[in-house]
Amino acid sequence: MNNILLFFDIIIILAPIFGYFPQIIKVIKRKTDFGFNNYKVSLLYCSTFTEMLLNFAFNKLEYTTYNSQLDFLNHNARLISLGVAWIGDILKLIIKTKYSHNLILQKKHNKFNTLYSILSFGLFLPLIIILNNKNVVTTLSILSSILNLASFFPQMYETYKIKGSSSLSYISVIFDYIGNIGIISYLVVGNQLYIYTIIPLIITHICILIQLCLMIYFDYNKEIKRFLYRRQYRDEDVEDSIEMINLV
Repeated sequence: MNNILLFFDIIIILAPIFGYFPQIIKVIKRKTDFGFNNYKVSLLYCSTFTEMLLNFAFNKLEYTTYNSQLDFLNHNARLISLGVAWIGDILKLIIKTKYSHNLILQKKHNKFNTLYSILSFGLFLPLIIILNNKNVVTTLSILSSILNLASFFPQMYETYKIKGSSSLSYISVIFDYIGNIGIISYLVVGNQLYIYTIIPLIITHICILIQLCLMIYFDYNKEIKRFLYRRQYRDEDVEDSIEMINLV
């Protein structure tokens, strides 16, 4: 059982690492964040930061002692992956600000994220530690799951609106999908299934699939149209050449 949990631990930790960099690289290469939704990144940042504080506070309250490094990793894997994800979110915000196609809106999002971080660190964390109440932890955990789930809807709408993936990375979305599978599998194998957390994860899973389908559908259609256009243009050139030969 420990080996299976460790396997999913590794997936949960590595998925954000491999997922964030392709997105950042694509924005840098295109020199624009067009198509990469601001609300998605901000909501995801808030979700990650809230859950990271929850995990940190929960570990502190339990005063757990570990018999081995494996026990430590099994108990803290989610906290490690959240820390990696949080750093990735910060990097994405920095890159989006540098290459933003709407800098005014991006700066507003940056201010909101800063205020949310201060509020979470100054209010949520002391609240969890002082009250040591399971209901408070559960409520904030649900809030984090809802924020994570909500982050996918603006991105799906933007992809539908612009009819393509644009600066959104396929690789990053695929690793989001793999990471989400890892989290669900970890909860299932570890017998940590709770309806308030598993339902948002399942809906998130479906949203990622829809996002991928939208990207493939619109991008594939564009490629087909380009191919048909080039073919038509080439055929017209051939017909013109034949007419010229006949005239001669």
